[in-house]
Amino acid sequence: MTLNIIDAMESGYALSLSAYSEAGNYQLAHAYTLWGLEYEGTGDDRRITKMWVTDSDDGIERLVEYDIYTKENSLAFTTGAEIRYADGLWTLPTASIPEPTTATLSLLALAGLLTRRRRR
Repeated sequence: MTLNIIDAMESGYALSLSAYSEAGNYQLAHAYTLWGLEYEGTGDDRRITKMWVTDSDDGIERLVEYDIYTKENSLAFTTGAEIRYADGLWTLPTASIPEPTTATLSLLALAGLLTRRRRR
C-alpha cells in the first residue's frame, strides 16, 4: 500500500484514506483527505514518515501533520488509527493556463474602448 500511495501522490492525485481504530469491542472508521506526504528511501524501499491531511469534521480548517509508522504490514497514524484503504479522488491540474491570443486581446481592447466611449 505504501508504494501505491507514494506513486499516486507523485502522479498528482489527492487521496482519500480510510482509517480504523479499536474502541472497546467496536471498530471506528473515519475518512481523511491526503494532500501531501514525506517519505524516506528509494525505489521499492520507500517508507512514508509524515502525512498532511484534512478532516471534514474535526473543526480544524487547515492541513494537519501526522507522523506515520509501519504497523504489522500496514500504515498507522501516531494516534493509533490504522490506514486500511487509499483511493484516488482526482488528479490535480498540471497544465498551465494558455496564453491569450492576439484576437482575444484585440476584442478586450475594443470592448474597453466602446465602454469608455459610452461614458462621455
